[in-house]
Amino acid sequence: MNHWPADLPTARAALWKRLNESHVAPLVELADDLAAGRGMVRGAVPYPDPDGGGVRARVLFLLNDPGDGAKNVGGGSGMLTILNTDMTSSKQRKAVDHTGFDRGAALHWNGIPWPVAKADRSRQITPAATALLRLLDMLDDLNGVITLGEFALKVWTAANRRTGQHHGLEHVHSAHPERSSYVALDAAYARAAEIATRG
Repeated sequence: MNHWPADLPTARAALWKRLNESHVAPLVELADDLAAGRGMVRGAVPYPDPDGGGVRARVLFLLNDPGDGAKNVGGGSGMLTILNTDMTSSKQRKAVDHTGFDRGAALHWNGIPWPVAKADRSRQITPAATALLRLLDMLDDLNGVITLGEFALKVWTAANRRTGQHHGLEHVHSAHPERSSYVALDAAYARAAEIATRG
């Protein structure tokens, strides 16, 4: 059982101080480059959680697009961490508790990495697939991808349509945590744990 910090905002502030660590700094640079490429301010694309695997991740959890908990405006953290206080993160913490999943083995990212209006998500699939291919090229230790949500799956499919090099990665799809049952999300995390430990 994990012991989650009682003061999540303070815990997230501590994570921010670690964004220059070698396993996450290249992903911070990628996030900033993606934001700049779309005319967005630095930090608009949420940063990875330093408690995760970063570029050494064995499993990539790919969600739809930044939710309110991860955005850097309106009280969000600006970070893709399950220490956020939204429903998605809360359910992911429970899945980690239930399955014993090692957070250090995973990278959480979004299929559409920049903030986008729900009505515009379909138009973002092509550029998001390009961004995903850039990310995948940085993850040399990756064994598999867990898509959580409809648009995460669409972006993953579009990226694979362009290149065959990632077909060797194991892929598991499940509903987005907000829509997923606890049983289904637990199953996705349990499968991720098996993928992460594969030789």
